[in-house]
Amino acid sequence: MRKGFARFSGKESEGMGSVIRQVLELDAEACRKLEEAKRRRDEEIARTDEKAEKIRRELLEQCERRIRKVREQETDFCREQLDILAADEQQALQRLEEEFAAGREQWLSDIVAQVTEKPC
Repeated sequence: MRKGFARFSGKESEGMGSVIRQVLELDAEACRKLEEAKRRRDEEIARTDEKAEKIRRELLEQCERRIRKVREQETDFCREQLDILAADEQQALQRLEEEFAAGREQWLSDIVAQVTEKPC
């Protein structure tokens, strides 16, 4: 007999073999379960990464839409302000032309009088 098993009788030796087989079977089952758990974990990580990427893309699209909207609003506002300034400028120019037309004859008379008058 081999050393270590010498103390056990045939039935005891068979019982030990059965226990060892059960331990090995339990170990193999534990390894299978561990591998299955690792596979599931990896799948869940992949799904989570996909979800995170989808959320990132959706947020980016929302931001781009918001930026376009704000840009359009700002452009519209600037155009309105330019239109107001152009109208104000046109009114000011019209007033100057009216004032010039109203005073033209008097100014010409004053200028002619000053040029043609004899100095004292």
